[in-house]
Amino acid sequence: MFEDFVHFDPKQARRGNLAGSNATAGPRSQAATESGSAQEAIVFVIGGGNYIEYQNLMEFAQRSTPRKHIVYGSTDIVSASDFLDQLTRLHQSTSSK
Repeated sequence: MFEDFVHFDPKQARRGNLAGSNATAGPRSQAATESGSAQEAIVFVIGGGNYIEYQNLMEFAQRSTPRKHIVYGSTDIVSASDFLDQLTRLHQSTSSK
């Protein structure tokens, strides 16, 4: 079933339209138009997603003609201050070694 969906995995080394993508494999989704552009998408980030990514996707969806429907999710939503805290802890742990 997963092969029916276009997906992108940057850790995969397969060749396609994008490295790590199955964009040329499997049947076309019913959500795709004749031009090949999908009108519905789920964007899921494993790791820290953030509000800027979400906002950029929503702006892209609204500017698109016809308008796209995009669902965004991640295993963790990170605010700017949380991200800076993570960087500080990372720096402290690498400095102490």
